[in-house]
Amino acid sequence: MTIFQPTIAAIDLGSNSFHLVVATINAGALEVVVQKSSRVQLALNMRAGVVSSQALDAGTQCLADFQAIITAHDAELVRVVGTAALRQAKNTQDIITAIESQLGKKVEIIDGAEEAALIYGAVAAQTADINARLVIDVGGASTELAISDADGQRVCSLPFGCVSVLKQFMPNSEVSSASMTAAISYCSDVISQYRVQLEPLSQHTAIGCSGTLQTIAEVGARYGGAKDTIAYRPVVDTCDVLLTDFHQVDDIKIAGLSEDRQKLFSSGVAIVLALLQSLPINGIAVSSAALREGLLVDYLFKQGQKPVELHINKQN
Repeated sequence: MTIFQPTIAAIDLGSNSFHLVVATINAGALEVVVQKSSRVQLALNMRAGVVSSQALDAGTQCLADFQAIITAHDAELVRVVGTAALRQAKNTQDIITAIESQLGKKVEIIDGAEEAALIYGAVAAQTADINARLVIDVGGASTELAISDADGQRVCSLPFGCVSVLKQFMPNSEVSSASMTAAISYCSDVISQYRVQLEPLSQHTAIGCSGTLQTIAEVGARYGGAKDTIAYRPVVDTCDVLLTDFHQVDDIKIAGLSEDRQKLFSSGVAIVLALLQSLPINGIAVSSAALREGLLVDYLFKQGQKPVELHINKQN
């Protein structure tokens, strides 16, 4: 009989934020006791493909804080993964060397397909009614989609995220009708190229992960939406407010929008509008599960523990 470590942790080195999760194992279920995120902004601080030393310093300080939490919980750090920004950076090896020295743990750079599958695994462990429902994660430099039904699982990684869309279509941090229209059009065109990989999609409400989607849902609730579900009309109304009242991304002041979400909010809205317009879904229900939890679910799967239930009790 396999003996599991009672407390385990995982770290997601995301393109915009680094994320930590700590969970206890109780009768095959993961009970999340810590979710911690820190905005490191690898992708935003990348110039000519090179992540800045300032972003790397912010990352190592963040990981020192994570390490203290892991130690305090007497947790085993089971996996550390990097995503799109580290897939793309020219100085990835320098970053990995610094992080591995900090944590004493090997860093894996996972591709978009594996990222999407891990995210799906986290949501499936948390959600009873998951069959044929699309799972979406909007990151800083990529957007992952996954769906599973009787025909198996299909995943894809779209080559855009909040940071890359901001850089490409709002390079001077300007919010305008022209920039939003161009961003939405670009994202919609990319989605159309990948849609065949996800057929047949249902008309169910999709399930969305990431802070971007959580923020858009919270702001949309001010315009008639539900706090935990993103619907098309409230997002359109939010976009109208952006274009009417603001000209620079750093000036955006909307109820429900925290200061640290200002810069990437407009590009996030553009991506969400493209998703809602281009995919046959009737909304996006927001989930608190994400890649970090998927790493723990996958760890238990590989230990022979199936199925795994995920309970998120606390967010820090």
